[in-house]
Amino acid sequence: MLDGVIVGRLGRSMEKRLEGSMSLLRKRCRDKKLIWS
Repeated sequence: MLDGVIVGRLGRSMEKRLEGSMSLLRKRCRDKKLIWS
């Protein structure tokens, strides 16, 4: 039971980190497009 809870928490935090990095990448791409256009 505990292992499942820990794994679930780790998975959730990893998902949040991935979402955050993806949004950062999108912002950077948008900034670059604005600069180049």
